[in-house]
Amino acid sequence: MRTKKWIYLILVFVVTMGFATPISADVHECLDAHGALVEAWGTDFTRNYLGAIELLDKFYVSLPQNRLGETLYPDYFGGVYINDYGNLVILVVESHSLADASAFTRSLYEGGGIIKEVEFAYNDLRNAFEFLSDFIPNTPDSLPASNVDGVMLDIVNNEVLVSLAVYTEEKIDLFVDMVFDAPFLRFHPSPGLPEATFEYDYSTEIPHYPYEQVTAAMTHTVRPGDSLFLRNQFGNLLHVGSVGYMARMDWQWQSRMGFVTAAHIGLSGTLRTGDHLYNSSGMVIGIVREVRHHTVDVAFVEITNALGSQSVAFGGLGRNDASNIVGNRVFLDGASGRGRQGTIMTAWGGWTSSGNWVDGFMVSTTTQRNDSGGLVYSWTSAVNNGMNGILVAGWEGRESVFTTVSMHRSFLGGGLRFP
Repeated sequence: MRTKKWIYLILVFVVTMGFATPISADVHECLDAHGALVEAWGTDFTRNYLGAIELLDKFYVSLPQNRLGETLYPDYFGGVYINDYGNLVILVVESHSLADASAFTRSLYEGGGIIKEVEFAYNDLRNAFEFLSDFIPNTPDSLPASNVDGVMLDIVNNEVLVSLAVYTEEKIDLFVDMVFDAPFLRFHPSPGLPEATFEYDYSTEIPHYPYEQVTAAMTHTVRPGDSLFLRNQFGNLLHVGSVGYMARMDWQWQSRMGFVTAAHIGLSGTLRTGDHLYNSSGMVIGIVREVRHHTVDVAFVEITNALGSQSVAFGGLGRNDASNIVGNRVFLDGASGRGRQGTIMTAWGGWTSSGNWVDGFMVSTTTQRNDSGGLVYSWTSAVNNGMNGILVAGWEGRESVFTTVSMHRSFLGGGLRFP
Protein backbone atom coordinates (compact mmCIF):
# COMPACT_ATOMS: atom_id res chain seq x y z
CA MET A 1 0.00 0.00 0.00
CA ARG A 2 2.86 2.37 0.91
CA THR A 3 4.55 1.69 -2.46
CA LYS A 4 1.32 2.40 -4.37
CA LYS A 5 0.85 5.68 -2.45
CA TRP A 6 4.44 6.70 -3.21
CA ILE A 7 3.92 6.03 -6.92
CA TYR A 8 0.67 8.00 -6.87
CA LEU A 9 2.38 11.02 -5.26
CA ILE A 10 5.03 10.98 -7.96
CA LEU A 11 2.32 10.96 -10.63
CA VAL A 12 0.50 13.85 -8.97
CA PHE A 13 3.76 15.82 -8.88
CA VAL A 14 4.33 15.14 -12.59
CA VAL A 15 0.79 16.18 -13.51
CA THR A 16 1.09 19.36 -11.45
CA MET A 17 4.50 20.49 -12.62
CA GLY A 18 4.61 19.16 -16.19
CA PHE A 19 7.83 18.46 -18.04
CA ALA A 20 9.35 18.64 -21.48
CA THR A 21 8.41 15.72 -23.70
CA PRO A 22 11.44 13.85 -25.13
CA ILE A 23 11.60 14.63 -28.84
CA SER A 24 13.12 13.07 -31.92
CA ALA A 25 15.38 14.55 -34.58
CA ASP A 26 12.27 15.11 -36.73
CA VAL A 27 10.88 17.44 -34.08
CA HIS A 28 14.09 19.46 -33.99
CA GLU A 29 13.92 19.71 -37.79
CA CYS A 30 10.27 20.82 -37.60
CA LEU A 31 11.08 23.49 -35.00
CA ASP A 32 13.67 24.92 -37.36
CA ALA A 33 11.31 24.77 -40.36
CA HIS A 34 8.23 26.34 -38.71
CA GLY A 35 9.57 29.53 -37.22
CA ALA A 36 6.19 31.31 -37.45
CA LEU A 37 4.45 28.68 -35.32
CA VAL A 38 7.29 28.58 -32.81
CA GLU A 39 7.00 32.35 -32.51
CA ALA A 40 3.20 32.11 -32.05
CA TRP A 41 3.15 29.15 -29.66
CA GLY A 42 6.52 29.49 -27.95
CA THR A 43 9.46 27.11 -28.23
CA ASP A 44 8.64 25.06 -25.11
CA PHE A 45 5.00 24.47 -26.04
CA THR A 46 5.82 23.63 -29.67
CA ARG A 47 8.53 21.18 -28.63
CA ASN A 48 6.22 19.47 -26.15
CA TYR A 49 3.33 19.43 -28.61
CA LEU A 50 5.28 17.84 -31.44
CA GLY A 51 6.63 15.24 -29.03
CA ALA A 52 3.08 14.56 -27.82
CA ILE A 53 1.89 14.00 -31.40
CA GLU A 54 4.61 11.39 -31.92
CA LEU A 55 3.73 9.67 -28.63
CA LEU A 56 0.02 9.74 -29.48
CA ASP A 57 0.65 7.81 -32.67
CA LYS A 58 2.53 5.11 -30.74
CA PHE A 59 -0.28 4.99 -28.19
CA TYR A 60 -3.01 4.28 -30.75
CA VAL A 61 -0.88 1.65 -32.50
CA SER A 62 -0.56 -0.19 -29.17
CA LEU A 63 -4.34 -0.59 -28.76
CA PRO A 64 -6.22 -3.62 -30.18
CA GLN A 65 -8.98 -3.37 -32.79
CA ASN A 66 -12.10 -5.39 -33.55
CA ARG A 67 -12.95 -6.92 -36.93
CA LEU A 68 -14.35 -3.61 -38.14
CA GLY A 69 -11.11 -1.82 -37.42
CA GLU A 70 -12.55 0.05 -34.43
CA THR A 71 -10.20 0.74 -31.53
CA LEU A 72 -10.87 -1.21 -28.32
CA TYR A 73 -10.06 0.68 -25.12
CA PRO A 74 -9.20 -1.11 -21.85
CA ASP A 75 -11.48 -0.64 -18.84
CA TYR A 76 -8.83 1.33 -16.96
CA PHE A 77 -8.53 3.91 -19.78
CA GLY A 78 -10.18 7.24 -18.98
CA GLY A 79 -9.21 9.24 -22.05
CA VAL A 80 -6.34 11.25 -23.47
CA TYR A 81 -5.76 14.93 -24.23
CA ILE A 82 -3.06 17.54 -24.80
CA ASN A 83 -2.77 20.05 -21.96
CA ASP A 84 -1.99 23.79 -22.04
CA TYR A 85 1.73 23.05 -21.93
CA GLY A 86 1.62 20.81 -25.00
CA ASN A 87 2.07 17.57 -23.02
CA LEU A 88 0.09 14.40 -23.69
CA VAL A 89 -2.06 13.52 -20.65
CA ILE A 90 -3.29 9.91 -20.30
CA LEU A 91 -6.19 9.32 -17.91
CA VAL A 92 -6.33 6.10 -15.88
CA VAL A 93 -9.40 5.03 -13.87
CA GLU A 94 -8.53 5.23 -10.18
CA SER A 95 -10.62 2.16 -9.21
CA HIS A 96 -8.12 -0.04 -11.07
CA SER A 97 -4.82 -0.82 -9.41
CA LEU A 98 -1.69 0.63 -10.94
CA ALA A 99 -0.55 -2.93 -11.49
CA ASP A 100 -3.48 -3.46 -13.88
CA ALA A 101 -2.25 -0.59 -16.00
CA SER A 102 1.46 -0.88 -15.31
CA ALA A 103 2.64 -1.81 -18.81
CA PHE A 104 0.14 0.61 -20.30
CA THR A 105 1.24 3.55 -18.15
CA ARG A 106 4.95 2.77 -18.02
CA SER A 107 5.49 2.91 -21.79
CA LEU A 108 3.59 6.18 -22.06
CA TYR A 109 5.29 7.70 -19.03
CA GLU A 110 8.73 6.76 -20.29
CA GLY A 111 7.80 8.32 -23.64
CA GLY A 112 7.00 11.63 -21.99
CA GLY A 113 3.28 11.25 -21.26
CA ILE A 114 1.65 12.50 -18.07
CA ILE A 115 -0.52 10.05 -16.10
CA LYS A 116 -3.59 11.35 -14.26
CA GLU A 117 -6.22 9.39 -12.33
CA VAL A 118 -9.96 9.90 -12.98
CA GLU A 119 -13.15 8.31 -11.67
CA PHE A 120 -14.91 7.13 -14.82
CA ALA A 121 -13.82 5.02 -17.81
CA TYR A 122 -13.78 6.41 -21.34
CA ASN A 123 -15.94 3.50 -22.51
CA ASP A 124 -18.72 4.50 -20.10
CA LEU A 125 -18.58 8.15 -21.12
CA ARG A 126 -18.56 7.31 -24.82
CA ASN A 127 -21.45 4.83 -24.50
CA ALA A 128 -23.53 7.45 -22.68
CA PHE A 129 -22.79 10.08 -25.30
CA GLU A 130 -23.67 7.74 -28.16
CA PHE A 131 -26.97 6.82 -26.48
CA LEU A 132 -27.93 10.48 -25.96
CA SER A 133 -26.83 11.63 -29.43
CA ASP A 134 -29.03 8.90 -30.89
CA PHE A 135 -32.03 9.36 -28.59
CA ILE A 136 -32.34 13.15 -28.75
CA PRO A 137 -32.54 13.70 -32.55
CA ASN A 138 -34.77 10.64 -32.99
CA THR A 139 -37.34 11.74 -30.37
CA PRO A 140 -37.49 15.49 -31.05
CA ASP A 141 -41.09 15.85 -29.85
CA SER A 142 -40.58 14.23 -26.45
CA LEU A 143 -40.58 16.68 -23.54
CA PRO A 144 -37.02 16.02 -22.31
CA ALA A 145 -35.43 15.79 -25.77
CA SER A 146 -37.07 18.97 -27.06
CA ASN A 147 -35.32 20.96 -24.33
CA VAL A 148 -31.81 19.71 -25.23
CA ASP A 149 -29.66 21.89 -27.51
CA GLY A 150 -26.51 19.78 -27.32
CA VAL A 151 -24.51 16.98 -25.69
CA MET A 152 -20.74 16.95 -25.23
CA LEU A 153 -18.18 14.42 -24.03
CA ASP A 154 -15.81 16.38 -21.78
CA ILE A 155 -12.63 14.31 -21.48
CA VAL A 156 -10.66 16.80 -19.38
CA ASN A 157 -13.31 16.97 -16.64
CA ASN A 158 -14.30 13.29 -17.03
CA GLU A 159 -18.02 13.95 -17.63
CA VAL A 160 -20.81 14.17 -20.19
CA LEU A 161 -22.42 17.62 -20.52
CA VAL A 162 -26.04 18.22 -21.51
CA SER A 163 -27.02 21.74 -22.67
CA LEU A 164 -30.58 22.67 -21.74
CA ALA A 165 -32.52 25.44 -23.50
CA VAL A 166 -34.56 25.93 -20.31
CA TYR A 167 -32.27 25.30 -17.37
CA THR A 168 -34.26 24.59 -14.21
CA GLU A 169 -34.26 21.89 -11.54
CA GLU A 170 -37.61 20.67 -12.87
CA LYS A 171 -36.20 20.22 -16.39
CA ILE A 172 -33.16 18.41 -15.05
CA ASP A 173 -35.31 16.04 -12.99
CA LEU A 174 -37.54 15.37 -16.01
CA PHE A 175 -34.52 14.42 -18.12
CA VAL A 176 -33.04 12.19 -15.44
CA ASP A 177 -36.35 10.43 -14.76
CA MET A 178 -37.38 9.89 -18.41
CA VAL A 179 -34.11 9.60 -20.36
CA PHE A 180 -30.85 8.86 -18.58
CA ASP A 181 -28.96 9.29 -15.36
CA ALA A 182 -25.34 8.64 -14.42
CA PRO A 183 -22.90 10.03 -11.83
CA PHE A 184 -20.81 11.61 -14.62
CA LEU A 185 -23.78 13.45 -16.20
CA ARG A 186 -23.68 17.27 -15.83
CA PHE A 187 -26.25 19.86 -16.95
CA HIS A 188 -25.67 23.48 -17.87
CA PRO A 189 -27.55 26.34 -19.56
CA SER A 190 -27.40 26.25 -23.35
CA PRO A 191 -24.96 28.76 -24.90
CA GLY A 192 -27.27 28.96 -27.93
CA LEU A 193 -27.48 26.94 -31.13
CA PRO A 194 -24.68 26.80 -33.69
CA GLU A 195 -25.70 27.88 -37.19
CA ALA A 196 -24.63 26.68 -40.62
CA THR A 197 -21.61 28.78 -41.53
CA PHE A 198 -22.67 30.31 -44.81
CA GLU A 199 -24.73 33.15 -46.23
CA TYR A 200 -25.74 33.46 -49.86
CA ASP A 201 -23.66 36.07 -51.65
CA TYR A 202 -25.52 37.22 -54.77
CA SER A 203 -23.42 38.25 -57.75
CA THR A 204 -24.41 39.15 -61.30
CA GLU A 205 -20.92 40.16 -62.40
CA ILE A 206 -19.46 36.66 -62.74
CA PRO A 207 -19.92 35.38 -66.31
CA HIS A 208 -21.98 32.32 -67.21
CA TYR A 209 -19.82 30.05 -69.36
CA PRO A 210 -21.52 27.44 -71.55
CA TYR A 211 -20.57 23.96 -70.35
CA GLU A 212 -19.01 23.21 -73.76
CA GLN A 213 -16.65 26.14 -73.31
CA VAL A 214 -15.51 24.81 -69.97
CA THR A 215 -14.17 21.65 -71.60
CA ALA A 216 -11.37 23.72 -73.07
CA ALA A 217 -10.34 25.16 -69.71
CA MET A 218 -7.75 22.75 -68.33
CA THR A 219 -5.67 25.11 -66.16
CA HIS A 220 -7.85 25.73 -63.12
CA THR A 221 -6.58 24.27 -59.84
CA VAL A 222 -8.97 23.06 -57.15
CA ARG A 223 -7.53 23.53 -53.67
CA PRO A 224 -8.80 22.94 -50.13
CA GLY A 225 -10.44 26.12 -48.90
CA ASP A 226 -11.39 27.45 -52.35
CA SER A 227 -14.76 29.19 -52.64
CA LEU A 228 -17.73 27.25 -54.03
CA PHE A 229 -20.66 28.72 -55.97
CA LEU A 230 -24.08 27.53 -57.11
CA ARG A 231 -26.41 29.07 -59.72
CA ASN A 232 -29.97 30.00 -58.82
CA GLN A 233 -32.95 29.82 -61.17
CA PHE A 234 -32.05 33.25 -62.58
CA GLY A 235 -28.52 32.17 -63.53
CA ASN A 236 -26.82 34.23 -60.81
CA LEU A 237 -23.87 32.74 -58.94
CA LEU A 238 -24.28 32.39 -55.19
CA HIS A 239 -21.23 32.04 -52.96
CA VAL A 240 -22.23 29.12 -50.73
CA GLY A 241 -19.19 27.42 -49.17
CA SER A 242 -15.67 26.05 -49.43
CA VAL A 243 -13.78 23.06 -50.78
CA GLY A 244 -12.80 20.53 -48.11
CA TYR A 245 -10.23 17.78 -48.58
CA MET A 246 -9.44 15.93 -51.82
CA ALA A 247 -10.66 12.34 -52.05
CA ARG A 248 -11.52 9.48 -54.33
CA MET A 249 -14.79 7.60 -54.19
CA ASP A 250 -16.14 4.50 -55.90
CA TRP A 251 -19.30 5.57 -57.72
CA GLN A 252 -21.08 3.41 -60.30
CA TRP A 253 -18.18 0.94 -60.30
CA GLN A 254 -15.62 3.62 -61.12
CA SER A 255 -13.09 5.47 -59.00
CA ARG A 256 -13.95 9.17 -59.15
CA MET A 257 -11.58 11.99 -58.23
CA GLY A 258 -13.15 14.82 -56.27
CA PHE A 259 -13.48 16.55 -52.94
CA VAL A 260 -15.62 16.57 -49.80
CA THR A 261 -17.67 19.57 -48.66
CA ALA A 262 -20.65 20.32 -46.40
CA ALA A 263 -24.08 19.08 -47.54
CA HIS A 264 -26.06 22.02 -46.14
CA ILE A 265 -24.69 24.58 -48.65
CA GLY A 266 -27.36 23.66 -51.23
CA LEU A 267 -29.95 26.24 -52.32
CA SER A 268 -32.80 24.30 -50.69
CA GLY A 269 -30.88 23.65 -47.48
CA THR A 270 -28.96 20.68 -48.84
CA LEU A 271 -26.98 19.79 -51.94
CA ARG A 272 -28.63 17.29 -54.24
CA THR A 273 -27.17 14.60 -56.45
CA GLY A 274 -26.43 16.10 -59.85
CA ASP A 275 -25.95 19.69 -58.66
CA HIS A 276 -23.13 21.56 -60.45
CA LEU A 277 -20.66 23.55 -58.36
CA TYR A 278 -18.71 26.49 -59.81
CA ASN A 279 -15.52 28.39 -59.10
CA SER A 280 -15.22 32.15 -58.73
CA SER A 281 -14.80 32.52 -62.51
CA GLY A 282 -18.17 30.93 -63.19
CA MET A 283 -16.75 27.66 -64.50
CA VAL A 284 -18.09 24.26 -63.49
CA ILE A 285 -15.61 22.45 -61.27
CA GLY A 286 -17.66 19.47 -60.11
CA ILE A 287 -20.87 17.49 -59.88
CA VAL A 288 -22.39 16.30 -56.60
CA ARG A 289 -22.44 12.48 -56.49
CA GLU A 290 -23.31 11.60 -52.86
CA VAL A 291 -25.01 13.54 -50.06
CA ARG A 292 -25.60 12.73 -46.39
CA HIS A 293 -27.21 15.65 -44.59
CA HIS A 294 -28.46 14.36 -41.24
CA THR A 295 -25.93 13.85 -38.42
CA VAL A 296 -22.75 14.14 -40.50
CA ASP A 297 -23.47 16.94 -43.05
CA VAL A 298 -21.20 15.83 -45.89
CA ALA A 299 -21.25 15.61 -49.69
CA PHE A 300 -18.84 14.15 -52.23
CA VAL A 301 -18.29 16.22 -55.38
CA GLU A 302 -16.68 14.63 -58.42
CA ILE A 303 -14.29 16.95 -60.20
CA THR A 304 -15.54 16.86 -63.77
CA ASN A 305 -13.55 15.25 -66.55
CA ALA A 306 -13.39 18.64 -68.24
CA LEU A 307 -11.02 19.85 -65.56
CA GLY A 308 -9.16 16.57 -65.11
CA SER A 309 -7.72 15.14 -61.94
CA GLN A 310 -4.24 16.37 -62.85
CA SER A 311 -5.36 19.92 -62.12
CA VAL A 312 -5.93 19.10 -58.45
CA ALA A 313 -3.37 20.49 -56.03
CA PHE A 314 -3.24 18.76 -52.67
CA GLY A 315 -1.62 21.71 -50.96
CA GLY A 316 1.20 19.71 -49.36
CA LEU A 317 -1.10 17.82 -46.99
CA GLY A 318 -0.49 14.22 -46.07
CA ARG A 319 -2.92 11.52 -47.11
CA ASN A 320 -4.00 10.26 -43.72
CA ASP A 321 -6.38 11.02 -40.85
CA ALA A 322 -5.31 13.36 -38.07
CA SER A 323 -6.09 12.92 -34.39
CA ASN A 324 -9.24 14.55 -33.00
CA ILE A 325 -8.27 14.53 -29.33
CA VAL A 326 -8.97 17.44 -27.02
CA GLY A 327 -6.16 19.97 -27.03
CA ASN A 328 -4.92 19.16 -30.51
CA ARG A 329 -4.01 22.29 -32.48
CA VAL A 330 -5.78 22.47 -35.84
CA PHE A 331 -5.79 24.75 -38.87
CA LEU A 332 -8.71 25.84 -41.03
CA ASP A 333 -8.69 26.60 -44.75
CA GLY A 334 -11.91 28.22 -45.89
CA ALA A 335 -13.27 30.94 -48.15
CA SER A 336 -12.49 33.63 -45.59
CA GLY A 337 -8.85 32.67 -45.15
CA ARG A 338 -6.23 29.92 -44.88
CA GLY A 339 -4.18 28.64 -41.99
CA ARG A 340 -6.33 30.00 -39.17
CA GLN A 341 -5.51 28.23 -35.93
CA GLY A 342 -7.70 26.69 -33.26
CA THR A 343 -7.82 24.05 -30.53
CA ILE A 344 -10.14 21.03 -30.30
CA MET A 345 -12.32 21.58 -27.23
CA THR A 346 -14.53 18.45 -26.96
CA ALA A 347 -13.85 14.78 -27.64
CA TRP A 348 -17.33 14.36 -29.14
CA GLY A 349 -20.39 16.57 -29.33
CA GLY A 350 -23.85 16.70 -30.82
CA TRP A 351 -25.87 19.86 -31.47
CA THR A 352 -29.00 21.09 -33.18
CA SER A 353 -27.74 23.26 -36.05
CA SER A 354 -30.09 25.08 -38.45
CA GLY A 355 -32.85 22.60 -37.65
CA ASN A 356 -30.71 19.45 -38.03
CA TRP A 357 -28.80 17.41 -35.48
CA VAL A 358 -25.08 17.14 -36.25
CA ASP A 359 -22.41 15.10 -34.43
CA GLY A 360 -18.89 16.44 -34.46
CA PHE A 361 -16.08 18.14 -32.57
CA MET A 362 -15.97 21.66 -31.19
CA VAL A 363 -12.95 23.77 -32.10
CA SER A 364 -11.99 27.24 -30.88
CA THR A 365 -11.55 28.63 -34.41
CA THR A 366 -13.98 31.49 -35.04
CA THR A 367 -16.58 30.85 -37.72
CA GLN A 368 -16.45 33.09 -40.78
CA ARG A 369 -18.82 33.66 -43.68
CA ASN A 370 -19.02 30.86 -46.25
CA ASP A 371 -16.40 28.66 -44.59
CA SER A 372 -18.85 25.72 -44.61
CA GLY A 373 -17.14 22.63 -45.98
CA GLY A 374 -13.67 24.11 -45.48
CA LEU A 375 -10.77 21.86 -44.48
CA VAL A 376 -9.73 21.27 -40.86
CA TYR A 377 -6.25 19.73 -40.58
CA SER A 378 -3.36 19.31 -38.15
CA TRP A 379 0.06 17.75 -37.70
CA THR A 380 0.14 13.96 -37.61
CA SER A 381 3.87 13.89 -36.93
CA ALA A 382 6.69 16.39 -36.67
CA VAL A 383 6.96 16.57 -40.46
CA ASN A 384 3.51 15.65 -41.83
CA ASN A 385 -0.03 17.03 -41.83
CA GLY A 386 -3.28 15.11 -42.06
CA MET A 387 -7.01 15.71 -42.36
CA ASN A 388 -9.30 16.13 -39.34
CA GLY A 389 -12.51 16.88 -41.25
CA ILE A 390 -14.64 19.74 -42.59
CA LEU A 391 -16.30 22.75 -40.98
CA VAL A 392 -20.10 22.52 -40.81
CA ALA A 393 -21.42 24.96 -38.17
CA GLY A 394 -20.50 27.48 -35.53
CA TRP A 395 -21.51 30.08 -32.99
CA GLU A 396 -21.09 33.58 -34.38
CA GLY A 397 -17.83 35.10 -33.19
CA ARG A 398 -17.06 32.03 -31.11
CA GLU A 399 -16.44 28.29 -31.56
CA SER A 400 -17.00 26.13 -34.63
CA VAL A 401 -18.06 22.52 -35.26
CA PHE A 402 -16.46 20.08 -37.70
CA THR A 403 -17.33 16.55 -38.76
CA THR A 404 -14.52 14.02 -39.15
CA VAL A 405 -13.03 11.97 -41.97
CA SER A 406 -13.96 8.72 -40.22
CA MET A 407 -17.59 9.90 -39.97
CA HIS A 408 -17.59 10.70 -43.68
CA ARG A 409 -16.36 7.21 -44.51
CA SER A 410 -19.09 5.68 -42.36
CA PHE A 411 -21.89 7.62 -44.02
CA LEU A 412 -20.59 7.81 -47.60
CA GLY A 413 -19.32 4.25 -47.66
CA GLY A 414 -15.97 2.50 -47.55
CA GLY A 415 -15.19 3.64 -51.08
CA LEU A 416 -14.18 7.09 -49.84
CA ARG A 417 -10.42 7.38 -49.59
CA PHE A 418 -7.57 9.81 -50.07
CA PRO A 419 -6.13 10.19 -53.61
